[in-house]
Amino acid sequence: VNFIEEEVHMEERLLTVKEFCEYTGLGMTKVREILKDENNTFTVRIGGRLYADKPSFNAALQKNMDKHLYFK
Repeated sequence: VNFIEEEVHMEERLLTVKEFCEYTGLGMTKVREILKDENNTFTVRIGGRLYADKPSFNAALQKNMDKHLYFK
């Protein structure tokens, strides 16, 4: 039972590219660009796949709330 609970918790924590698009309202190209940026603290790579760590993203967003965020 613990393994299943951990798996469900992991699904809620990591967002796929598509889920991250829905969560942020950004398009696939911009989301991939952001997730590939080595300067962010919320990208998780598993094999060749990119995921966004939702709590880390929210913390980074909260930390920079008063700043203007520019993405190239």
